[in-house]
Amino acid sequence: LTTLLYQTYPVIQGKKFQVAINEEFARAEDLIQPYDVVALIPPVSGG
Repeated sequence: LTTLLYQTYPVIQGKKFQVAINEEFARAEDLIQPYDVVALIPPVSGG
């Protein structure tokens, strides 16, 4: 997914974000299945 995103939206190259699939953080090797829900999560700070 991230490779496709970087190819489609080159402006996000180098930007940090997490990917979640079905409300769980995804690993680079995870595959997206039909009907999965994918979210891109930007960096956040807490306090």
